[in-house]
Amino acid sequence: MSDIMQAGFDYEVLPVEIAVKSRAAAERIKLRLKRTVEDIIEIGRELMAIKAELPHGQFLPWIAAEFEMSRQTADNFTSVYERFGNGKLPIFSSFKPSILYALSAPSTPESVIDRAIEKAETGDKVTVADVKQWKEAAQAASQRAEEFRQESNERRKTIRELETQIDLRIDRRRTQGFCG
Repeated sequence: MSDIMQAGFDYEVLPVEIAVKSRAAAERIKLRLKRTVEDIIEIGRELMAIKAELPHGQFLPWIAAEFEMSRQTADNFTSVYERFGNGKLPIFSSFKPSILYALSAPSTPESVIDRAIEKAETGDKVTVADVKQWKEAAQAASQRAEEFRQESNERRKTIRELETQIDLRIDRRRTQGFCG
């Protein structure tokens, strides 16, 4: 395979000069995206640190005044820091910010994060659609497990009730002299 072909885009269909320029631009953009991920994590760390220092009720006015930032945006940054500010940056640096935000949401189970990491480690691209699909599948599996748990509890309750009825009948028969 040619050096000019890479990761799904066929640079060979372009004139050589444009292929070289666009490939170089792609590399620069990837570097900036990696820095963007690093910056998101660092912003989350700083927001959490200042939030802890500010008097109660002052954080939201501070982020609004200083950055015109909403609470949701601040939550996105801090969630990314809380979930991924743990030295796994090389893995997460390949993710777009929207994927980081989706993965760091409180509703995202660890199994989804693990799946995204596995996919990224094999060199496969992770998309927001992937994360959404995995979260839905995990939620459906969790719901099925909860339904099974409830059904199982109901059956155990029924078994206990039947055992109690059997014990009562045995006791009644014993008191009436039918059992040995």
